[in-house]
Amino acid sequence: MTREITMMFFPADFCWHKRQTSACFEEMRAHGVRSVCLPFTESDRHFTSLTWYADLAHAAGLAVYAMPGRVAGLFAAGHRPCSRFVQDHPEALAVNEAGHPHVAESGFCACVNQPAFADWFYSLMERAVGASGAEGMLFDEPKAAHLPCWCGVCRSKAGDDHAALVALRERSMARMMGCAGTAVKSGNLSRRMLVMCMPGATRSFIDALAGEGSLDAIGVDGPVCAQTVEKESLFDSSRRMFPGIRSAGKEAFALVETFNVPASSHGELETNLERLETVGADVWSFNYYPHAVECPDAVMEKVWKAVGRLSGK
Repeated sequence: MTREITMMFFPADFCWHKRQTSACFEEMRAHGVRSVCLPFTESDRHFTSLTWYADLAHAAGLAVYAMPGRVAGLFAAGHRPCSRFVQDHPEALAVNEAGHPHVAESGFCACVNQPAFADWFYSLMERAVGASGAEGMLFDEPKAAHLPCWCGVCRSKAGDDHAALVALRERSMARMMGCAGTAVKSGNLSRRMLVMCMPGATRSFIDALAGEGSLDAIGVDGPVCAQTVEKESLFDSSRRMFPGIRSAGKEAFALVETFNVPASSHGELETNLERLETVGADVWSFNYYPHAVECPDAVMEKVWKAVGRLSGK
C-alpha cells in the first residue's frame, strides 16, 4: 500500500537561512517523506515567507501544503497572533448570547456566516496556494467549531436555541472549509485538501466535513505516549473517527503529535511508534523536531524509524 507521509514544519519566524532550510527538507525526503506542511498567517510578510519556503521544499522534491495559521482565529498551526481581520471587521466577530465577542484559543474569532468573512477568506486561501505553487492545503485543528454564535446572521438561520446554533456552527465551519477547497481547486483540480481535527471533535462535525466534496482527507491528531499536555491517544481517537470518514469515501489522516514528550516517556514512545500500522491511516503526518521536548534528537530518531517503516524505506 502506498501511503502519503507529510511533515509539519514550523520555522522560526522570518528566519530565512537557505542552506539550513534546504538541508531540513532534504533530510525529510531522504527518510521517505513526500510532502511538507508550511504555515502562513494573515500577514503579507508571511505570504512572502511561504513562497520562499515552498520553493526550497519543491527543490528538495517535496510537495507542499499551505497551512493557514490562526487565520481569523479559526485554526491552529504555529504561533498565536491575534487576527487582524477580526480587529478590522468587528461586524464579523462570533459573539456570545450577551452579544460580546467569543474568545477562543487565539483570541477573538470570526463568524464564518458573516458576508465580510466570505468576501475576504476564500480569495485569501486561493491566493496563498497560487502564490506559493503549493499542491494543496491543510486546515490544522479547526478551532471553535462547536461554539454557538449568537450574531444576527446565525440567529436568522437557527433561531435562539443553543443546540441549533451549535449545530449551525458545525455545519458552517465544515462548509467554509469545503468552499475554500472549491476555491483552491478552481485553479488546479489536482490540488489536495486535508483537514486535521482535534480528538474532541464531535461525530456530527466529522460527518459534516466528510460530506464536503472538495475535501480529500480528514483525520485527527494526538499523542502515542504520555506527554506533559494531556490529550486523547491517537490510537483511541482514530478508532472512533476513521470508520465514518472512510465510509464517506474520504482518506483517513493521522498526525502523530510528539511535542511535550519528556525523557521518561521515550520507551513508551518507541514501543507505540512500532505499532502505528494498527491505526490504519492513508495519510500520515509527523512533527519535524517538535517543540517542548527534553531530547529532540532522540525523539526524531524514533520518528525517522517510524517513517521508514511506513514508507517502506
